[in-house]
Amino acid sequence: MSRPKQDQDAAQELLKLLGGKWIAAAISAAAQLGIADALDSRPLNEAELATELACDQAALGRLLGVLAAEGLLETDEEDRFRTTVLGAQLQRGALGPLAEFVGAPFSWSPWLRLKDAVQTGRVAFELDHGQDFFGYL
Repeated sequence: MSRPKQDQDAAQELLKLLGGKWIAAAISAAAQLGIADALDSRPLNEAELATELACDQAALGRLLGVLAAEGLLETDEEDRFRTTVLGAQLQRGALGPLAEFVGAPFSWSPWLRLKDAVQTGRVAFELDHGQDFFGYL
């Protein structure tokens, strides 16, 4: 017995939402690596980009695939990557620093304490780090 289409659509939507943290992590890693900055002046293929960023080519290729699937990068007929309008926002002079911040361990780990914060009424950042955000900084 197959599930009704409405249930299948809901399951697909929930899977997309649950994968959001992986997409955010990929975007943050791209900002930390400086991918958008490296592609600012010219498109590069996977090998060239791996050399320029001092990355493992296979691992970088997987990250580039995620970024392309999410519309931050695109490839040309020679399999060179370039940023899209969306991906260009990851440059250091745009939203790149925010993307780095979002994926930084100190700002990511408090989200793991969200359930505890909801149960106790305490602040997740304080539960995770033992002090408030500004005190931590």
